Amino acid sequence: MGRTVGFGTAAAVTRACVVALRSNPPGGSARWTRDNYAGRAVELYAGPATAVGARAEADVVADERDRAKLQELKELWLNDDDFTTADFQAVRAPIIKRIKERQRRTVKRPITVLEGIAGPEAEANWTRLEEDEEHARMNAIYRFLFAAVIVRPPTLKGRVFDTDRVDIEPNPLD
Repeated sequence: MGRTVGFGTAAAVTRACVVALRSNPPGGSARWTRDNYAGRAVELYAGPATAVGARAEADVVADERDRAKLQELKELWLNDDDFTTADFQAVRAPIIKRIKERQRRTVKRPITVLEGIAGPEAEANWTRLEEDEEHARMNAIYRFLFAAVIVRPPTLKGRVFDTDRVDIEPNPLD
């Protein structure tokens, strides 16, 4: 039953993604349509949609397994007097962490934040944002692209900024 639900979820997510891409294709429909060898138009929506659906299916199956483990753990805690609350929490914590990590990964950031910015005119578009003082949109783009910017303590003395101590952690763009 669990795998059937997982496959059904994957199919539904894939179909929803195709419908969403067809209704509002990023970059316009010309970007997502090609002519095949026979001269017929072919849509390129299936690749990204399938990737989203496949990832959702794998996450659903993994979540089901972890939820079953949590249920077994709860039963053990309720029925075994030797299994303390501290033991329960110690075993439960990594399972909850895995579930939350998968949920965080499956949250899709809206690619619409890049509309009108990305592409060959990206530098000019960014300059326009700066001139128009659209700081909220600029921050949204930074949050879309970067998970974290880590600045380590200084190693040089004086009024020098050492760029080697800055690490930028990008967000996955899948």
